[in-house]
Amino acid sequence: MSGLGYQYASVWDAVKLIVTQEGVRGLYKGIVPNLLKVAPSMASSWLSYELTRDFLVGLGDEDIREISKIGPNLARRARYLRQQQRQLSISGLACSGRSWHNAALGLCPKRASVGLRPHTPSAAAKYSTRKNISLSSNLASVQKLAFDNGYPFPAAAMGIDLDRHHVRNSHRKAPKSENVYLLLLVKLYRFLARRTDSNFNKVVLRRLFMSRINRPPVSLSRIVAAIGTKETAEANKGKTIVVVGTVTDDNRLLNIPKMSVAALRFTATARARIEKAGGETLTLDQLALRAPTGANTLLLRGPKNSREAVKHFGFGPHSGKKPYVESKGRKFERARGRRRSRGFKV
Repeated sequence: MSGLGYQYASVWDAVKLIVTQEGVRGLYKGIVPNLLKVAPSMASSWLSYELTRDFLVGLGDEDIREISKIGPNLARRARYLRQQQRQLSISGLACSGRSWHNAALGLCPKRASVGLRPHTPSAAAKYSTRKNISLSSNLASVQKLAFDNGYPFPAAAMGIDLDRHHVRNSHRKAPKSENVYLLLLVKLYRFLARRTDSNFNKVVLRRLFMSRINRPPVSLSRIVAAIGTKETAEANKGKTIVVVGTVTDDNRLLNIPKMSVAALRFTATARARIEKAGGETLTLDQLALRAPTGANTLLLRGPKNSREAVKHFGFGPHSGKKPYVESKGRKFERARGRRRSRGFKV
C-alpha cells in the first residue's frame, strides 16, 4: 500500500482502511500467512535467548554481577554469528556459531583448545573476564573457528594492484639502528611530537630516523658562522644551537664565542673548546626538558653532499665530477679529451 502513495498515521489507520475496502475476510487473508511465516522464527529466537539468559543468570549469587555484564555481549555475539551464517559457507556447512559450542570456541579459542568444555558458558565467561578477552566478534575469530573445526576457510580474492606494483613508501617510520640510547630519544620525541603542536619536535624526530649519511657532522666553524655574523648576531643571541648529529672541531678556528649547543654527540676536542669558552654542551634529552617545544633554539644541519663518495657521482663531460683513477700523474686521466695534443680537450 505504501507503494501506491498511502501514508498511515498508525497501524490502526491501516487496519481500518483495509476493513473498509476489503472487509474482515481480506484482513485475515493478509494477516494469517504473515503470522505463519514470522511467528515460528520469532518464537524460536525469543525462546533460545530466554533459555540462554536464564541459564547464565542462574549460576549463583556470587557470579551474577560478573555474568550480568557478559550475558548481553554473548547474546549480541550469537546474533552476529547468525548473520554470518547466511554469508559464509565452508564446504556446504555453515561456519558461524549455530550453537553454544561454536560461540564458546570463538569466545576463547585458546582455552577451548587446552581442555575447556565449550558447552559450559559459565566457565567460558569467567575465563574471558579474568583474562580480559574481548567478546566482540570479527572475521578473524570466525576464520579460527573454521580451522579449529577442520574446515578449509575460503581465501580472499587474490590479484595484483598494477597501479601500485612495486611501489613502497620509502619514508622511515623508525630508525634502522638498534642503539638503545637512540631508541630512547625516539620514544621521547615521538611523545613530544604527538602531544605538542611544535614543528620543531617533528623535525627532530624525523632526523633521528635518518641514516648517518643523512646526518652529516657539523663543525664548530659552521656553527660560529651561523650565529656570529653581524646580521644574525642579535637575532640569535641567547639561542641554543641544536644539531641532530655530531659536532666536530675545526682547528682552523682560533676563537670560539660562548654558546649553548645541543647535539647527539660531540667529539672530545669540540666539547672541550665549547666548555672552555664558557659555553655548555647538552644532550637532546636535556634539551627536551629545557625547551619541550623548541622555543629559543636554532636548528642546524651539516652538508650532505660534501662526502668524498658524492664527488664521484654523476660523472660525465662538463660535469666537473671527480674521476676514479689509479694514480695522479701526467699519464693518468690526462690523454684524449684532456689535452689538445691528444685529439681534443673538453
